[in-house]
Amino acid sequence: CLTLEADNDIVINQPIYAYFHGIDSLNLWLMAGGNIDINADISTGGGYFKSNSTNFDSQGFRISASGRYTVGNINISTTEDITIGTLSTQRRSSSTTPSSGSIILDAGGKITALDDIYTRVRDDAKADGGAISITANDDIIITTIQSGTSMGDGGDIIILSREGSITFNGAVLSSFPLEQVGNGGNITLIAPKDIFTKEIISGVAEGNAGNITFIADNKIKINPGNLAGYLQYYFRTHCNDLCEGVEFDDDGSTTITEEFFHQFPAFFVAQEKGWSLTGSIIIEGLTPPQPQVPEPTPPANPPTLPPAQPDTIADTTTPAPLPPTPPDTTAPATSPPTPPDTTAPATPQNISLQDFLDNAIAGTGSNVDLSSINWSIVASTLFSGNGGDVNLQAQGDIQTGDQDTFAPQKGDGGNILNISESDKVETGNLNASANEGNAGEVYLQALLAIATKNINTSTITGIGGDVIVISKEGNIQTEVIDTRSQTNQDGSTNLVAPKGRIITADLLSSYINQIDQQQLEETVELLDESLTVEFTRKFGKASDRILSITDIKKMLDTIATETGQKPAVIYAIAHPDIVIEGEGISFESSLAVILLTPDGKPVVKSIAIEEFSRFRSLIPDFRREVNNLKEKKWSAAQELYQMLITSIEPDLQAAGIDTLLFSVNDKMRSLPFAALYDGKQFLGEKYQIALIPSVTLTNASYESLQDFPVLAMGISDFNKFGFDPLPAVPVEIEAITKQLWQGSAFLNKSSTFNNLQTQHQENTYRLIHLATHADFSSTKDAYIQLWDRKLKLDSMRELKLYDQPQVELLVLSACRTAIGNEEAEMGFAGLAFRTGVKTALASLWEVEDNGTLGLMTAFYTQLSDSKTKAEALQKAQLAMIRGEVQVVDGQLQTSSGSFPLPPDLLKQLEGKDLDLSHPYYWSGFTLIGSPW
Repeated sequence: CLTLEADNDIVINQPIYAYFHGIDSLNLWLMAGGNIDINADISTGGGYFKSNSTNFDSQGFRISASGRYTVGNINISTTEDITIGTLSTQRRSSSTTPSSGSIILDAGGKITALDDIYTRVRDDAKADGGAISITANDDIIITTIQSGTSMGDGGDIIILSREGSITFNGAVLSSFPLEQVGNGGNITLIAPKDIFTKEIISGVAEGNAGNITFIADNKIKINPGNLAGYLQYYFRTHCNDLCEGVEFDDDGSTTITEEFFHQFPAFFVAQEKGWSLTGSIIIEGLTPPQPQVPEPTPPANPPTLPPAQPDTIADTTTPAPLPPTPPDTTAPATSPPTPPDTTAPATPQNISLQDFLDNAIAGTGSNVDLSSINWSIVASTLFSGNGGDVNLQAQGDIQTGDQDTFAPQKGDGGNILNISESDKVETGNLNASANEGNAGEVYLQALLAIATKNINTSTITGIGGDVIVISKEGNIQTEVIDTRSQTNQDGSTNLVAPKGRIITADLLSSYINQIDQQQLEETVELLDESLTVEFTRKFGKASDRILSITDIKKMLDTIATETGQKPAVIYAIAHPDIVIEGEGISFESSLAVILLTPDGKPVVKSIAIEEFSRFRSLIPDFRREVNNLKEKKWSAAQELYQMLITSIEPDLQAAGIDTLLFSVNDKMRSLPFAALYDGKQFLGEKYQIALIPSVTLTNASYESLQDFPVLAMGISDFNKFGFDPLPAVPVEIEAITKQLWQGSAFLNKSSTFNNLQTQHQENTYRLIHLATHADFSSTKDAYIQLWDRKLKLDSMRELKLYDQPQVELLVLSACRTAIGNEEAEMGFAGLAFRTGVKTALASLWEVEDNGTLGLMTAFYTQLSDSKTKAEALQKAQLAMIRGEVQVVDGQLQTSSGSFPLPPDLLKQLEGKDLDLSHPYYWSGFTLIGSPW
């Protein structure tokens, strides 16, 4: 044993290797009244390493307690901060100890681990991974933690921040090799603020996965990034030529083919179900007050938060799992799922998160106890055995993908229980079915809206599971509910929404297909509800309420009073089997156009079914017209105008309408409505226009933009991305922030996600302008190109643009959409709703640089003198139509001044002037969301 004790600091500048000095193991204890600085590697050869000091710093160096025959523990304690490099208590195959050593860090301040921490077992030795306990009063920042073994149990991992946040820059792993036999360890993360992490894996091949518990007062965000990246590491390290069906691509990605799935049934089932191996998880905070429970009451023993952890953790103990403590409540008449046992299990239970690959291939699936998740949850068994329960409870909202407790062979399906005490529940498919056994039950409860996809509690040989869904104050939206049993023992279905609507798949399909002229007001409500549900299901955000016809008309009237402009909503629904009934007649139509004004009754017009094929063929013809710079006839634009606008135009004129809100279904969401032509004028010359997903999803509040600075970021150089350059971007950004508006400008390398997030958080910008390539070719992969990453639209909510105060306007000046692709067109129409902003301005196609620069300078010029955003866009488009914005003598000339063009654009023009009046240059730019 070597003990170093000092009243002040201890500094080690030379390596300490026990075996260099002929010592099998060395117990090393450092005690300092001041700081301890480690500037060289330390290896105890299997003895323990222990230190006590004010601060501890070993960054860049390795401390190992591994030895040939024994393994020691590492225990570092400080009154202030700990900063470390690699820590290892790895057990070697020659060791006689039953497990790897444990690692315990305890800091009065913060802990920063700049390299890996691991207590794994080397080779194929039958031994357990060591426990890892990390506790700090302040923030904890970790790279990667691993307690792994291939022939034993993974060690428990507990990380506790008493007053701060927890951030992981790498993975948290407790036994993940695919061939492992044993149990995964428990993983527990607790922080009063935020938790940010990536992969969380407690997985095994034969045995039980461990409990995974997250507790935070604010928000937990888990961004796995790409689990396939870890699998690739595993394949490259372990497979060599033995794993068939694994191909390594030149770009660093891994392709897994069918042969591989036959070797590893867990992955085969994942493939068969269409699961993704990538995704993200969001777990909301847990501090709001608990409301009273409505009738029917929740389960007898719903899970609650685990008890708080003690302030200190002795270095001789292994962190224990945190069992929930149930409150005393009564059960409903129809019994909901039985929650998990409140006592700690003798052996670790299974938690199977698909994104985390937490499944027991041979054994019984067990319980998932978390707060709320934004991706697939799997607690099923892949062979024989019962599916585990999924129990999610949060004071805030619960957002998940699919939840699966399926028992595919002999066994019962697990129960699914989701409770949000003060917010919403939004899930994917819920599957608690069974083949040879009883199905599980599904119980969902929320204060506000509940939205799910299909719910399956069916079975072949057993009893079907009951389904209970309770929304106290919101709507219930669900698709197919299947509780059937082939033994005629079907489960029951109980949907309760005393203050909202209940919308199922059958009801939705009928909304869009039948219009009763005698009940048009109710039809408008159902139609707006149908469109709302379509977008909320697609993008995973339920609406708290659906607007009634009275609400919609009041909203339109209020905004007319505040702005002096009179709006109307145009619902245009194209469907081959629309039935219009009224006054004793019934006929089929193909296109229904419903007009709603602030002070009139709804008006419905239609085109006959024999014109439907003509209508559909006109849509691509119209797009080709506006994208052909040689086109001047506008025949398709004129014919579509007649079908969509002519029949309702007298009503528009009679009501004094000047603003049109188009809410349409598929095929029409990518129409440049402003370019519809009446033979003399474009529609955009006569009306201000916006595209909305539905009225319910449109923020109708009004606020002037005059005092709001803009955050403008742009990228002109795309060499490293393989995209065409955008040479006009520097001129665009400078003009917007220095001449036409006021704000902050960032170009190229400074246009990063972190800078965008920091600038918005620190300055609360209400206007954000991004001049860079963006692609809406699909809803799943839609992105905005920043300097350091492709910012997926789903990740935009990390910026909290929806937080109060909400971002008023997001401008994307160089985007493109896959015209004709229904998924992409829906993503375009839902851009504002999806990103959380009030209004978005984007283009249906990628406009040539001179046209983009012309439109943007004209828009910001008009924005300062316009009452609304829609008015500013219309004025900008009018200026281009009338030739007030054009390129002359190498300069962009506008009403607000001239802007010299950069050399690259001048070279493209070859000395020619450029007329920007053609619809190609201006009609693709569309306001999405609120026009106000």
